[in-house]
Amino acid sequence: MATAGKFNNDAMISGNVAANEPGGWFRVSKDVFMADGTFIAADNVELGNASSVFHVYANQLKKGFDAVIRDGQSPITLPLQTPFCVAPTFTCGGPDVIVGPGEVLPPLTPGTYGRLIVRNGASLPLAYGTFTFCDVKMGRQAQIVAQGTVIMNIVGNLRVGTASFFGPDFGYAPIQAFVLGRKVRTSQSAVITAKIVAPNAKMTFGRDAAYNGCFCTAQAKSDKHITLTCVE
Repeated sequence: MATAGKFNNDAMISGNVAANEPGGWFRVSKDVFMADGTFIAADNVELGNASSVFHVYANQLKKGFDAVIRDGQSPITLPLQTPFCVAPTFTCGGPDVIVGPGEVLPPLTPGTYGRLIVRNGASLPLAYGTFTFCDVKMGRQAQIVAQGTVIMNIVGNLRVGTASFFGPDFGYAPIQAFVLGRKVRTSQSAVITAKIVAPNAKMTFGRDAAYNGCFCTAQAKSDKHITLTCVE
């Protein structure tokens, strides 16, 4: 994250998390667990009650009751990376792709389109290649499934609905998504398997959501019981 992040109670995090900019902050709430070999880094770090993290890089640290740092604390010099979270420029335009409720379409071919809307219970496979959309919105229990290596360029926002799936078919790499808008939303119980670069966005995770992959955004915030795993 560029400036701020907060992961709520009972999160399971198997990857590094950081706020890149000077003056930034990162907070993990009660009973959050971060795996061995990972770190949390920010100018200001706050660990909630009974949280357990591996290593902390921070200049200001606040620990809640029974919070544990298993591998110690170090000071940090910021920013960690310059430039940070850079997306290419692109434009959208073309026909909207709208998948009706419960509908299953054949694989969409690469190209430049308008909006992509996948309604409740619908499924859209993506063929190998690069896609550009003006906006991507998924309903409940919907699926966008990459059938090969897929790059997705999104001018607006990415919204993954409740209990929906956004990611590759078995055996393929995570979707690479570049999002220029201000919102990347993973709703309750949704699953994303992707690498997301969203320099202007606030990324949010609903309760019980799961994210498999790495991401960079302006800010991030979660509800309870999320699972984050950084995969290459």
